[in-house]
Amino acid sequence: MIKRRYDSTTGRLGAAYPDSMTVPEPYLLLTAAENDSISTDTENIYFYLNNQLVKKDRAAIEAKEKRIAEIKTELDNLDLKSIRAIRSGDTEYINQYENEAVTLRAELAELTEGE
Repeated sequence: MIKRRYDSTTGRLGAAYPDSMTVPEPYLLLTAAENDSISTDTENIYFYLNNQLVKKDRAAIEAKEKRIAEIKTELDNLDLKSIRAIRSGDTEYINQYENEAVTLRAELAELTEGE
């Protein structure tokens, strides 16, 4: 048997360890064949959700994670631009940056919904 750790919040599977090794919970006990199947599947990422193993498309998850990182970077940049605009008293740019930030926050909320 193999112990496979998973994230208790997201359910995403993590590292695998021999059954003889003491690892912190949470973890799953899998057969060597089940673990090998998961480890060699390069097209999917596995999650432990509702007491079941669920596989999800790796490309879709990585694209989503990339977009979330891009949005967070864009929001940080808008914050810096807003500070400059506030210091100069340029209300036109402050409003523009806030509108952009609202749009990005809505997209971020949509992407992270259910996580």
